[in-house]
Amino acid sequence: MLQNLLIDRLRLAYHFEKKQMDVYEVTIGAGGVKMKESPPNAPEVPSSLSSVNGMSRWTGNQTAMKEIIERLTGELGGPVVDATGLKGKYDFSLSWRERNDAPADVDGPTIAEAIQQLGLKVQRKKGLVEVFVIDHVDKSPRDN
Repeated sequence: MLQNLLIDRLRLAYHFEKKQMDVYEVTIGAGGVKMKESPPNAPEVPSSLSSVNGMSRWTGNQTAMKEIIERLTGELGGPVVDATGLKGKYDFSLSWRERNDAPADVDGPTIAEAIQQLGLKVQRKKGLVEVFVIDHVDKSPRDN
């Protein structure tokens, strides 16, 4: 709905294109996946995320890789690419030191280090990312 409003009122014109840039690639670590696959007919239990004294804790329940990638994107502050090929849903618990808000005396792994507990590996590399490109937008909106 917002997209249609911007197109109509501001004459927004845009397109998507692939651009070569730095990305974080998530792969399966050398020891294999260490997350427990969720039982197929298990009752739905919501995942939880909490933050206390500079440490974040995520208890994932029936969590797909898409959700893990989205969380990593926010935590790492850049595009994250899923190269695991994992299609299931997983249960896990993960704790890490918040990058900017952690007090100096907080000791714990970074998110990239903590993710290794799940049998996953995060590494920086160059990759193609789909980006949103604005071709045109009016500075003042059209009348209704």
